[in-house]
Amino acid sequence: MAHADPSPLRSAIIVLILAYILATSGCAHVEPPSANDQTPPDVIIPAGGFTIAKKPDWVSPVETPAKGPTAPLYLRLLDTQHRFGGNGQIEAYSHFVAGGTDSVSLQKEGQQAIPFDPKYQKFILHTVAIWRNGKQIDVTKRVTPRFLGTDRAQNTVFTGKVNALIQIPDFRTGDQIELAWTISGENPIYGDSVWTASDWARAIPIWKRHSSYRWPEAEPIRIKVLSHTDSYLSRVPYIKRSDTVVDGWTEVRFSEINVPALAFHTHAAPGSWQNDMIIASSFRNWDAVGVWANKLFEEAAPPQSKEFRRLVKKFGKLPNPSEQIASALQWVQREIRYVSLSIGENSHRPYSPDEVLSRRYGDCKDTALLLVHLLRALGIESRPALMNTLNSRLVRQMDAVPWFNHAVAVAWFDGQPHVLDGTARGQNSPLEHIASLHGGADIFVAGGNSPGFLPAPYNGPIGERTLLHEKRMVIDGNTQEGIYTSHLVLRGIAAEKRRNEIAAKDIAELRRNYLFGIQNLYPNASWVEGPDVKDNVETNELSIRAVLRIPKPLKRSGKNWRNEYGMSAVTDRLPKIGNSTRNIPVALDLGVQRAIHTYTLDVLGAYHIEEEEHEETIESSTFTATIQRQRPSATRLIDTLDLTLLKDTVEKTEIPAHHQATQDLLDFRPEVRLSKTTPPTTQQNRTTK
Repeated sequence: MAHADPSPLRSAIIVLILAYILATSGCAHVEPPSANDQTPPDVIIPAGGFTIAKKPDWVSPVETPAKGPTAPLYLRLLDTQHRFGGNGQIEAYSHFVAGGTDSVSLQKEGQQAIPFDPKYQKFILHTVAIWRNGKQIDVTKRVTPRFLGTDRAQNTVFTGKVNALIQIPDFRTGDQIELAWTISGENPIYGDSVWTASDWARAIPIWKRHSSYRWPEAEPIRIKVLSHTDSYLSRVPYIKRSDTVVDGWTEVRFSEINVPALAFHTHAAPGSWQNDMIIASSFRNWDAVGVWANKLFEEAAPPQSKEFRRLVKKFGKLPNPSEQIASALQWVQREIRYVSLSIGENSHRPYSPDEVLSRRYGDCKDTALLLVHLLRALGIESRPALMNTLNSRLVRQMDAVPWFNHAVAVAWFDGQPHVLDGTARGQNSPLEHIASLHGGADIFVAGGNSPGFLPAPYNGPIGERTLLHEKRMVIDGNTQEGIYTSHLVLRGIAAEKRRNEIAAKDIAELRRNYLFGIQNLYPNASWVEGPDVKDNVETNELSIRAVLRIPKPLKRSGKNWRNEYGMSAVTDRLPKIGNSTRNIPVALDLGVQRAIHTYTLDVLGAYHIEEEEHEETIESSTFTATIQRQRPSATRLIDTLDLTLLKDTVEKTEIPAHHQATQDLLDFRPEVRLSKTTPPTTQQNRTTK
């Protein structure tokens, strides 16, 4: 869906991967690779779909620098130029020269794959060259691209995209490579509107970066630069911009010398962006995007089939709208198999509900439209909505750029919106207990009296977004053998995710996976019983109980002993951010807003517990945590760690305090000290931090 600079250099496209995923489909679904996948067959390109020609006359010449900072891989030049010719047409010219000091890595770049869609785009190759000893060797005439389909029979997403595979002949160690090409054409789904979103920097150094945009002076194209969230890393202060109007054409150019390689922070909060981006759009505002999006869904043929009427009658017999909404959603999730035929205009245009019902498969936009019609027929207000699952709060900042990759339905009941995802699974509970898969996201509602962005709510009270993990270890002091019992209780979205994972595995695989996880801490663990799974669909709660035998769970610690345990159920809620100097907001997952971990240790026989009682409270603007250590007797200890997240984003100004609070929490070591000596007198020591 996104129009990104299609630079094929693998080491340079890390930043573009997300944009390319968006470009491949109108639905957010990533297909895992199949062990049976083979090289896809060659695709026959329509006549005129591929040509070799000199670069277009409208392209401005950009000189390739002779000198710059070296690196294992680098780009001497990265030049991308766009021309919007009116009537929704786009020509995108790309030109790069790449080198490197690591001959092994650079040799891998002798094979390039350039994606395009032959249904509405043409691929024009201009230059394939080798730079050797400072001289350019043109090998364009020796190149015969192969066109390989990106779709495989095992996929559930079919896009019709093609990779133009270019093998560069006579490419030797120490050489540099140069490619230039144009992709001409635009998906007709956008009609007369055009837009692009182009990242500026790359994951490797660039000696010279250039990008330009040309359009007829009368066209309403707007250019916006979306800055890196970390202002210290933004290149905007160094990017030179020039605006000209010549012979009725407006042109905006951007250029920079010596662009450093990008470095990325993980766990970035939605809405943050770790690059600079240039956006061009002819959509005048979000209302115009709303008109375009609404038209996609409203133009689909309304349902008239017997199957549709049967479903409306079936759901209409339910006593209230809440049950009708939940039943319609669950029927679609259960009965409509996920297959996305996102080919041509159907990258965004849904198929009609009757067609989806007839063939019993569809993708996100198909199931969203089917749900909307079912609920409207039941008298329930419902509308389709678009969103970006990769960065759900970035689109709102992009100034009328329809950078969407997923569709959902929104239903209003008792004045509250409910975001319904027809492609989800495991949401078998009543409506009030169904988790919000997209809580906190900005979704763009199409049509109705108030189209525009709607913050998706987090469903249910905090109790329904709470994870409980209770563990107990009983150690026989004479044999040093332990019996370990784990009881995990999942609610809401955590229950739905695990429910799907369990449904996809048999009991033998579940036992292997569980045992593998516990053996990281206790290598010789073996099963006693379980795992026993209890699924309460009515309350959307899933519990898993397991009992294992642990040979020698005590480890030597000088003259004494210690017993270690894990508390990842809590600590995994707080992503590791490296240090407090980070300037990229951090994402916290409010899908599981509260996590409580309890560890009980009972020692029988020759050992006793040395730990003293302790209670500590850690507070910050982003979370609160309580650590409690109880020792009811010299042979029993109970540790409890209770964490509650207060927000889903740690803002830049909050990072130092959040980092310190996280470190304070992690200072509590999940281990218990034991001794064989005579137990000392118990002294209680309670402190508050």
